[in-house]
Amino acid sequence: MPLCKTCKERIDLSQPYVRVNICWKCRKTFCDLHFDKSKNLCNRCLGISKEEMEARKGFRFSFIRR
Repeated sequence: MPLCKTCKERIDLSQPYVRVNICWKCRKTFCDLHFDKSKNLCNRCLGISKEEMEARKGFRFSFIRR
């Protein structure tokens, strides 16, 4: 399983609809929390500060499975 380069969390690819996010600029792998899918860039390459990343850490999207 690949690791997120920011939080070192394993990305479980055995789950449905889970994919690895690869930054377009630095070519490293990241979890959904540390990656902006609309721009295909990680938070580091976007210039988001560490304090702002920690503030976002508690915020997670919830998905409804059908």
